[in-house]
Amino acid sequence: MGLGLNPSSGGSSAGEAGYIAPDEQYKVVFFYDDFITYHSGTVDPWVAFHSGSAVGFVASPSDFTDHPGIAKLGTNGLNNYCTLATGLYGSFLLGDGEDTQTWITRIQSLSTAGNVMTSYMGYRYATSWSAISSWPDGIWFEYNFDESPNWRVTTRRSGTSTTTATSEVVDTDWHKFEIIVNADATSVVFKIDGTVVATHTTNIPTTTTRSMDRVLLSRRISYASGSKFMYVDFYSHKKVLTNPRY
Repeated sequence: MGLGLNPSSGGSSAGEAGYIAPDEQYKVVFFYDDFITYHSGTVDPWVAFHSGSAVGFVASPSDFTDHPGIAKLGTNGLNNYCTLATGLYGSFLLGDGEDTQTWITRIQSLSTAGNVMTSYMGYRYATSWSAISSWPDGIWFEYNFDESPNWRVTTRRSGTSTTTATSEVVDTDWHKFEIIVNADATSVVFKIDGTVVATHTTNIPTTTTRSMDRVLLSRRISYASGSKFMYVDFYSHKKVLTNPRY
């Protein structure tokens, strides 16, 4: 996990990769988490919640030897859910600079009719940890087998949504998901493995009274048998501020 200003990759002069000019350095804010370890079982800076008999959140399970740092969100009963977020009610606004979130995740097993786990990742303003219907504002990727076997993407503002079913079929491999909101929050680009799968220009949440937080959610909406999991291997959030804070 890391947090800082000016996340240069080493460039020391103009034209070099990663270079950020001195007068620009306080415009760039960068946060990342490689999910390597947590102290005393906590998940700071994330907040993890799960319901009832849900499998819940497991920090750094040993499920993959080639991915030493992962988090695991599990469900195993009807309406069970597991949420990993930075808190309800939000922590940052959109529309004050380009904003990019990146997730590397994997679905453990695909849903089938009558045995469905929904999965979401992105931004949200919420008053509930689990109910998507209670998110009046948000931007997210979604896997919901009852709606589509493909990844879907949504922008929602004041309860009104724009949703696109992408051409990307959900599978059980690791994939990189990116949400890129332009500087004035008039356009959102969704990418999977570096390829643009959708662009939205409607229902983008820019209200100054409801700020966003970061969220990953798995929820069981139908149950026949067995547990289902969603894994996350890496997360980053980069913001290039239009108005630097310092």
